[in-house]
Amino acid sequence: MRRFLVRHILIGLAIACVVAPNGSDLNAQTADALFREIKLALFDNDWQKALASARRLQSDYPDYARIAEAAFYEAQALASLDRNVEALAKYERVADESQGLNRARLEAARLSVIDLSVKLYLNGDRSYLDRAMRYLDGRDKALRYFSALKISYISDKGVCGKAVPVLKEILRSEEDEELRNRASIALLRCDPKLAQDPDLNAVRSSRRGPNRSIRVVVIEEGVEVAKLNLPLSLARAISQLIPDEARRELRREGIDPENLVEELMRMRDILEVKTQDGLLRIWIE
Repeated sequence: MRRFLVRHILIGLAIACVVAPNGSDLNAQTADALFREIKLALFDNDWQKALASARRLQSDYPDYARIAEAAFYEAQALASLDRNVEALAKYERVADESQGLNRARLEAARLSVIDLSVKLYLNGDRSYLDRAMRYLDGRDKALRYFSALKISYISDKGVCGKAVPVLKEILRSEEDEELRNRASIALLRCDPKLAQDPDLNAVRSSRRGPNRSIRVVVIEEGVEVAKLNLPLSLARAISQLIPDEARRELRREGIDPENLVEELMRMRDILEVKTQDGLLRIWIE
């Protein structure tokens, strides 16, 4: 009887060892559950939960197969919480330690490095700008273009001017109309006097035809210093090029700079705005 019981106990233990998951299987299941939790939290815009889950996954399961994606999602959560310095640092690590990330996420991480670097610069911390500037000379066209477009929002002409060659490259070589239009506006943000640039003139002439256009002339000390002619499809972007003083003058006249096209079509006349530095003329033809 004793021999019978011992035999069945041993068989039961053997079956249990085969059926029961081992420690590594349990770890994988827990890690998978955590990873699903991160993605669900991001989908629900629950950034705090996504951040906590992503950090726990990286801390507790460093050998998890999708650990690089968890790091990417941590950076996403940090950026969504406006913890931009931390998000930038995380995105940089993700971009540098690219193993385990697909190409789309790797490029998204690098685009985020550019975006956050410029954002931090515009918020007053200039020490981060080099992260975006280095992509201006890079081999990746998408990153080069994106960095130039972002840097064009910086008012410092010395900084913004470094983006001008890449913006001109877009105008010369790209067929995509929206991209060329964005480059046109970015070029003019850097310096309105670049409106006379041959590359920009080529863009304008290629877009002429039966469509109406908006004209902008800047006069300083009686001299015409800049002239702009863009299709109405770009007209809403014109408000970005109007100096702050001129925008204030427009508002004093009861004109909303953000709805300039509608105002001009209603007026059917040349709109003149006097500023301390000169005169701004805008009309539709």
